[in-house]
Amino acid sequence: MADEEAEQDRSSEDGTTAMIEELRQRLQELSTVLIDSLDSPAEASSQYCQAFCQTLLEYAGRWRIEEDPLPLVEVYTVALLSYTQASIYLSAQCESTPLVLERLSLSFVELLLSLEKDVPNGLWKEFQTSVQSAHSQLQERGISELSLLSALAQESGVWTNSTLLSLLSHANPQTEHVPEFLAQEGPILLEMRIKQLIKENHIDKAVLLAKVCADNPEFERKGHFRQMHLVCLCAVSEQEPLMEELSKVDCRDALEMICNLESEGDERGAFGLCSAFLTRQLLQEDTYCAWELTLFWSKLLKRLESSEQNFLDKCRQMSLLCRTVFHILFFIKVIQSEMDTNGLPACIEMCIRALQMEAGDGNTKATICKTISCLLPTDLEVKQACQLTEFLLEPTVDSYYAVETLYNEPDQKLEEQNMPVPNSLRCELLLVFKTQWPFDPEFWDWKTLKRQCLALMGEEASIVSSIDLLNDSEGPEPPEEEDMNQGQEGFRDVMDCFVDTTNELNGIIDRKQKNREVKKLREKGFISARFRNWQAYMQYCVLCDKEFLGHRIVRHAQTHLKDGLYSCPICTETFTSKDTLVPHVTSHVKLSCKERLTAMKTSKQLGSHKTPAPVFAALKANTDNVISTKNDSQDHGELPHSEAGYSNSFGFGKEENTCPVVNCRKGFKFLKNLLAHVKAHGDNDEAKRYLEMQNKKVVCQYCRRQFVNVSHLNDHLQVHCGVKPYICIQLNCKASFLSNTELLVHKKVHALFKARCMFPNCGKIFNEAYKLYDHEAQHYTTFTCKALDCGKLFHSQCQLDLHQEEHTTKDEKSPATENGISQNSDIAPSLVDRMLSDEPPPSQ
Repeated sequence: MADEEAEQDRSSEDGTTAMIEELRQRLQELSTVLIDSLDSPAEASSQYCQAFCQTLLEYAGRWRIEEDPLPLVEVYTVALLSYTQASIYLSAQCESTPLVLERLSLSFVELLLSLEKDVPNGLWKEFQTSVQSAHSQLQERGISELSLLSALAQESGVWTNSTLLSLLSHANPQTEHVPEFLAQEGPILLEMRIKQLIKENHIDKAVLLAKVCADNPEFERKGHFRQMHLVCLCAVSEQEPLMEELSKVDCRDALEMICNLESEGDERGAFGLCSAFLTRQLLQEDTYCAWELTLFWSKLLKRLESSEQNFLDKCRQMSLLCRTVFHILFFIKVIQSEMDTNGLPACIEMCIRALQMEAGDGNTKATICKTISCLLPTDLEVKQACQLTEFLLEPTVDSYYAVETLYNEPDQKLEEQNMPVPNSLRCELLLVFKTQWPFDPEFWDWKTLKRQCLALMGEEASIVSSIDLLNDSEGPEPPEEEDMNQGQEGFRDVMDCFVDTTNELNGIIDRKQKNREVKKLREKGFISARFRNWQAYMQYCVLCDKEFLGHRIVRHAQTHLKDGLYSCPICTETFTSKDTLVPHVTSHVKLSCKERLTAMKTSKQLGSHKTPAPVFAALKANTDNVISTKNDSQDHGELPHSEAGYSNSFGFGKEENTCPVVNCRKGFKFLKNLLAHVKAHGDNDEAKRYLEMQNKKVVCQYCRRQFVNVSHLNDHLQVHCGVKPYICIQLNCKASFLSNTELLVHKKVHALFKARCMFPNCGKIFNEAYKLYDHEAQHYTTFTCKALDCGKLFHSQCQLDLHQEEHTTKDEKSPATENGISQNSDIAPSLVDRMLSDEPPPSQ
């Protein structure tokens, strides 16, 4: 039996020797073909490299490295010597020449590192002699691709170096020998050793060698030793030493390591490293790069876990480590992204846990409430609870109206089989909300809840009361049953159209018909309560050109932080701390809201069922101009007087939309008819300009100011003409700039805002920008005569055109107007003046 085995071994050795000799002859033939080739050197070299690789793969594939690796060592040795001898004739212009040698060297090193048994002495000495000979020949020609093999050949075996053995066995090697060993091996060979140890599951040894390499200052920017050290630690170390090592690495570098591992195909290593860093961030309540780590972690987990339930279980386990709300929100976001509705119950569970956490400020819990509202958008009771919680955290006017809107919606009937989450989980969520409220409104009606909410609002409750008073008094009073004279009879037909909006629309079912009726009512002067609320509370940020409702601009103001300074979004004043910024912006909001509400109340009290809305618009403009003239004449000299005039005929919407072409001036009832008419003017410059402004929604391209009238914008654009179009509107300031940024910086020079209305014959001065804008807009919602010392108001372009013809006629008849003599004393009293006088209007 022993003889048979010996005979088989001898036959196997003879077969190996024959194959090696056959390989040597094949490679020699390739060299001969290279030398005798008539092709160009580059082409001949490329053909040789291709044939060499094919031959080597053919013979190397005859042995399996797991069963008999030693013949492969002989194959690579023969191939190395043959390629070295042929390299004399290989062209340097061929890209394959150095590449083949480099790949051959790395494959040979990888083969030697993977040998489980030591190489026999005879074969090892043959390897050493061959490598040293080939390396010296190639170095003479400046080729250094065999440096790795040369480093291995200097030892008596692959893993026999004494310093290496000391490092891998927890022994303390001599300190001076370690740097010498590392320099001799080089980063590439050491990295291959560590990877081979990991592949063979010698993780403890890999950790020790990787740590020595990572701590070596010479390898700081060479190789991925820190990455491999951390990957090994994640596999074997306990949590405390692992967290200590992770704390030395920046999260940005950790993300780069994870990406490297993923690109190399080591997804499990990437996932383990990502899990370790994410765990550290969760335990330390650190949000730095937490979202990126959570996103990477979820993507890698999704690849490794095919089961959705396993994915959710892993997310739940990791979320239990969260100590901050933001980390929980990150997990909710990735679950929604990866699982959609299937992960909704898990998201609600996390939201419940986030609500139970001790939050440092109300904004955090408000964020949770908004998240829950987005997760359960069809559950009215949950949305009511979320909005009420937001109100209790910050009882502002806009949050109050949000609560009112939800609580006034009709009750919702839920069917348990159609619920997006189990009813038990939903009840648990509502119970968590109720434990944080100062009262339980479950069985209250809206009036009871409203009283509780108003009690929590403090001074702002008066604002809500003012709005409610305006809304309650929105409907017209019934006309008095008394005899009226002939002048008062003229108002009956006008007042018949002023009826309550809701009553007129109750019978309208079709949405388009309803929109048409609403448009008609708006043309008659009505606005909805919701739009009135928006008018009263809308705030505008001059820094980013955005609109906000009420106190939401206070929160938005905190985002304008630059160089440690906060900027007020309303007046651009700067503050060093949030504590001084918030009260400042809040005072802006409260002041502007109260002033607008006061103005709305005044208009409501002046209006009666006997007076048409256009008359009161003229009356208000007349009163404003008279007061402005009186005040300004005292402080700034004498200003021209402005008197409001009104025609005896009322044109409600008949000529409201007038053609902008000067020679046309045709009026239309509906804007769409006017637009079609203006398009028919073709290439007319005025028509094209009008259509262009309509498409742009009437916004100034320089200051981003919005306008309700195209003519207003056209007049406003005149101030932006010039080389520096960004002008300062401050009173007595003529500064102009090339950019809006420069203008904003300049505005800080002016301690108090003060600007004059730019409309001719007005000149009223304001100390708030929004007051100025609102006032200037009134000049264009009506039609004002721009003639010198006139300024009369009209409610249709046709009336203004007739009035301007009177100016032309009087200028021709009386040259005295050129000397500044006023002709207003000859004009008959206007309808507004007659209404204000004690005398009844003259009979028609």
